[in-house]
Amino acid sequence: HAVAFVDLFHQFSQVTSNIIEALVSVRRLSEFLNADELQEDARELVTNSKLQLGDEVLAIENGEFYWNKDAPQPTLEDMNLTVRKGDLVGILGRVGAGKSSLLSAIIGEMIRTEGVVRLSGSISYAPQSPW
Repeated sequence: HAVAFVDLFHQFSQVTSNIIEALVSVRRLSEFLNADELQEDARELVTNSKLQLGDEVLAIENGEFYWNKDAPQPTLEDMNLTVRKGDLVGILGRVGAGKSSLLSAIIGEMIRTEGVVRLSGSISYAPQSPW
């Protein structure tokens, strides 16, 4: 009987773990599906298949970005950045300084209220935390 009890306890803990994982997954999917649509004009995509070394591939001019449209102040403001083909760029800063927000603004995941974001070529991004 002791073996049956241990087996039953093991099955119970496994089922409990599976239920918790399912609830977390449903919550994440619900948040994703109920999220606001991305701002379609958050960035301007320039199609130029013949970029040369030194050509501008990213420009942010006087950018102001919010995570939430109801936020009292911008997450990023007065942003100016130019990156040219061939440049090696590092983004440094302490925790909470806006590094991930800058990258999210570049890929169009933040609300842009002022300025211009121009992106030439293609871009890929792997966030530090999965949705």
